[in-house]
Amino acid sequence: MKKKKDPIPDIKTLNRILRPESVAVIGASNRKDTLGNLIFRSIIRNGYKGKVYPVSATSGTVMSVKAVKSIIDIDGTIDLAIIVVPATSVLKVARECGKKDVKGLVVISDGFKELGPEGAEMEIALRETAINYGMRILGPNCMGFINTDPDISLNASFCMALPDRGRMAFFSQSGALCVSLLKYSKNFNAGFSSILSAGNRSDIGPSDLLRYWENDDSTKVILLYLESFDNPEEFYRVAKRVSLKKPILALKGGITEAGAKAAFSHTGAMATDRAITDALFHRAGILRVESVQELFHSAMLLSGQPVPKGKRIAIITNGGGPGTIAADEAEAQGLNIEPFSKGLVERLNKKTLRPINIHNPLDLTAGTPDTEFVACARILIESPENDAVILIYVPPAGEGVSHIEAVIERLEPEAKKRGKSIIASFVGDTGLKGKRVNNDTFVPYFPFPEDAIKALANAVRYSDMISREQGVIPEFKNIDTEAGKRLINPFTVDTSNKPQWIPSDILNSLFTCYGILCAETLFANSPEETARATHKIGTPVAIKLVSSTITHKSEVGGVILDVKTEEDAIIAFNAIRGNLEKKCLSVEMRGVIVQRMITHGIELFMGVKNDKSAGHVIMFGAGGIYTELINDTVTRLLPLTDIDAEEMIGETRVKRMLTGYRGMPLMDINAIKELLLRISQMVKDIPEIIEMDINPVKVLPEGKGCLVLDARMLVE
Repeated sequence: MKKKKDPIPDIKTLNRILRPESVAVIGASNRKDTLGNLIFRSIIRNGYKGKVYPVSATSGTVMSVKAVKSIIDIDGTIDLAIIVVPATSVLKVARECGKKDVKGLVVISDGFKELGPEGAEMEIALRETAINYGMRILGPNCMGFINTDPDISLNASFCMALPDRGRMAFFSQSGALCVSLLKYSKNFNAGFSSILSAGNRSDIGPSDLLRYWENDDSTKVILLYLESFDNPEEFYRVAKRVSLKKPILALKGGITEAGAKAAFSHTGAMATDRAITDALFHRAGILRVESVQELFHSAMLLSGQPVPKGKRIAIITNGGGPGTIAADEAEAQGLNIEPFSKGLVERLNKKTLRPINIHNPLDLTAGTPDTEFVACARILIESPENDAVILIYVPPAGEGVSHIEAVIERLEPEAKKRGKSIIASFVGDTGLKGKRVNNDTFVPYFPFPEDAIKALANAVRYSDMISREQGVIPEFKNIDTEAGKRLINPFTVDTSNKPQWIPSDILNSLFTCYGILCAETLFANSPEETARATHKIGTPVAIKLVSSTITHKSEVGGVILDVKTEEDAIIAFNAIRGNLEKKCLSVEMRGVIVQRMITHGIELFMGVKNDKSAGHVIMFGAGGIYTELINDTVTRLLPLTDIDAEEMIGETRVKRMLTGYRGMPLMDINAIKELLLRISQMVKDIPEIIEMDINPVKVLPEGKGCLVLDARMLVE
């Protein structure tokens, strides 16, 4: 056996798989109902330009091509082996491939970790064998791949049809989804540069392919279907770099809310897989989509049209209803349908042959002649008042659309010269395909205007993303990092390895170390201590349960507000204790905190979670006891930049309340931003934090700051 060496994830190693000069199909068969036969036929019939060898233990020839019983018996070098044998035979075959100095394996065979522990052990052994021989693996349990480059023309998959040549590249964890998307793409005249199904991803994964496609001139836009992240940090680091050069669109499967049911806190309940994936994609510069259709439609547009320079769109149509639908969807997607200027209206009026209302969307009505539609469309494309033009055409009964297609072909160069996207929707006509003007330009056709708008909105999102300021991670001078670590250390050296809640007094001291202001708070362990604390702070006060196990204090009667006398403070302490006794929870009570009542300001929520796949994330949004019900939150990966903090605040609905909603005073948004950044710094310094709730945070009017009223922290 050769000396053990790790496979190097660079373009050269992937080239041996995606651009092989010779291929062996191990498990090739003459039986048409087998994958071995289907894959060998796909390679032959789609015109692979290299050498292909069938390897069969039972047949002397496969499809009239001489077969050998083992890859060892092939006379000559083999770059790629496609393995289609039972799982129990794969390891033996892989060792033979290693001895033959094969560079890459595509393992179509299933029966590995997807079936349980025994299969997982076989998959580990397969990967170790590949590493020992310096081979790369695609799969196991995958569809294979397709490379449409005419110099290669390799369909190493069980999808018989070779897709049209195009500028889209697709990586998928689902082979079935690859097959479905290929069939769907045939309806649009849109093509792919390459398509890969990774299956169980024992080796080659999305980060590898992103590196490959980054410098692939034939790929302009990248599509991903993902169900999990094996190495999220590497993935978003690579994706962030690549996305500045080429759009990356992703559909995430396997989203579930089930994990929230066992959460310890508001943060745990709301930091769902969807929220964390959104944060990861945002950091990586990936455009997230919600459906297979949206994935394909958006990529199709970006592969053939310029990236829009802005959000302004003009709509021209011969049907009022479709134009209205498009305008409604545009507003929902954050696009701008701006009124035409007086000068533009005058230019359009000169080209219309009938008295119609000139506005955006421009409805020329069903009776518009071709010359009128062409003239008005040209004016809109030439106008500097928009960044993209959508042509919506309802074919009159019995008439075709070839004349409109000719218009599109004539107008597209004008749009491209101005850096504008031009899109067409022939409403309800699913038989029409997009117009391929040349190798670099493709005008997508959509059957309905909503699809066109969603695709354009994603193109605009990409434009915003690549022009977005990156921001900086600030450094605060008034932070005592070492003192903060000393406070937490006793709770992180526990030999039981169980997560521990930080007591309220320690947590308040930690916040002080990081310059985080809290409402004046004292701990009390008896009715008498509660009264003395109330006297010292001054009324009114809030009295709250202190417990290491009870998360939502309000739900057990553990919070009493607006306590105005020392006598009432004693009553409040006894009431909280009595409420717990009724629920058989009195042993969970460590005491209470007495806190100055902050009656003005707006309640906000901030939370942190250490996700096992994505690392630390931070959440921000509306706070109070209805935080989970309202669910007005934004999630980001840590650490935060100053731009991240600003965006988090701006993306919530509560932002309107912070900025003077209906006569309310302006709130101290700068203080909110600073608090988010200080929390980010604290988590960076103390990575043992696995969960934290700060709820509520009271933000005060502008210049008055914000105060933490309640917080919980879990460390490990």
